Amino acid sequence: MKLYVDTNIFLDYLFERKNLQGKDISAPAQKLFYRAISCEFFIVMSDHTATEINKKIELEKARMILEFLKKKIITAVTTKEDVLEAQKLSTTNYADALHVVLAKKSNSDYIITRNLKDFSEFSRIIESKAPEDI
Repeated sequence: MKLYVDTNIFLDYLFERKNLQGKDISAPAQKLFYRAISCEFFIVMSDHTATEINKKIELEKARMILEFLKKKIITAVTTKEDVLEAQKLSTTNYADALHVVLAKKSNSDYIITRNLKDFSEFSRIIESKAPEDI
């Protein structure tokens, strides 16, 4: 199984984040990554995700998680065609549309995200799930 992991899941793990109610949302992200290391599935990470992560954290923190997962990460690289396809998919949610295009291109089974509402418009293309639902 291949799971395309949205940027927010990496950030949940790296920043040990809590939701607005104070619930730990980093633990499900951590569990997801440990399950990948235990060979349950592969993590798909795109260059688009890496760019978004690099805007939020220091390069060294990003390297930490990539090193941790390096044998279980499949990389999806954005092409000009992917950009055009994402622009056609959504005029209001381009960033997530690009994630959807890259997830499908890499034959991912699901997009793993905290932003289920944002990805609901793409449910006809690929199903999205929270990390605790995998």
